[in-house]
Amino acid sequence: MEKGHYIYEVFTYDLWGNPKDGFQVNDVYSTGIRDLVICEDAKDKDVIRYLKKAGVLNPKDHFKSFDIFGEPDYALYIEKNGIPVCELQAMN
Repeated sequence: MEKGHYIYEVFTYDLWGNPKDGFQVNDVYSTGIRDLVICEDAKDKDVIRYLKKAGVLNPKDHFKSFDIFGEPDYALYIEKNGIPVCELQAMN
């Protein structure tokens, strides 16, 4: 891996729940994307843009509806309006 970049495998979720009671991840599925390269200094907006280009997120969804948390060296978790959407697991 080139210095200054992270390489991720992308996973999506099967969710249980509803907006009133909340959501829980029931199962995790690989999207088959195992080489998503993101620059070390990428902003959240850049990560969302990469995921839209990769076809993981709907390109019509607004950037501000997403939140990203986690540790880039391990995993990043993406939520849309508080609902879990996907995760990026770092490939070491």
